[in-house]
Amino acid sequence: MFSVCEYNGKRYKAGESFPDDDGCNTCNCHRGGAVACTLMFCLGTPIPLK
Repeated sequence: MFSVCEYNGKRYKAGESFPDDDGCNTCNCHRGGAVACTLMFCLGTPIPLK
């Protein structure tokens, strides 16, 4: 059985990498549904208020 992550309305399988909505960071789906994203500063990209 594999885990599924939900991030910004989309579903990803554990072990899957995907682009963050900011266009320059990368996120990963981990077992148990946890999502971890890089936190690079992106020039020219508005900073989202989370």
